[in-house]
Amino acid sequence: MWFSTPEVGDWVRLKRRTPVSFSDHLTDGGLPAGSRACVLGRTGSRLDLEVDAGWGSTRVSVRSHDVTVIRRGGGSEAFARRLRLVTTVRISLALVLIWPVLQFVATYLWVNRTFEDIVPAFVMGVLDGLPEQIEAAIAEPWKAVLSFLLFAVMGRIAFGPKST
Repeated sequence: MWFSTPEVGDWVRLKRRTPVSFSDHLTDGGLPAGSRACVLGRTGSRLDLEVDAGWGSTRVSVRSHDVTVIRRGGGSEAFARRLRLVTTVRISLALVLIWPVLQFVATYLWVNRTFEDIVPAFVMGVLDGLPEQIEAAIAEPWKAVLSFLLFAVMGRIAFGPKST
């Protein structure tokens, strides 16, 4: 049973990079090996998959020997629920990480009314704020460790374990 070909509803992992668009064929782009997917249909030796594409999903057709089964009978509804959760975590993590930059840009535009010299001002702001961040981590190490752990857990949920 475990060595048979994937069936509809199985969760699989791509064994190799899979091009999705014409430009992917030209640039050697596409879905990376290790991407998770759910089998939606089967025609001969070809599988129709819904693949986790990072910020959502995409549908592709691959040969059955280009995937490895990771969960038998997981179901497309459960895969879609998991994909929505992971995408929400990814977007949340991106917003948390980009928020200080957006705040800086808004403040800079409000004060200066132009984008002129914003890059040097940003670099200087980062360098000026570094000692304060180090002092805050030393003064309250439990907050620094808790923040690190929170980002580590969110990153693990959002992007999974390191692929080899």
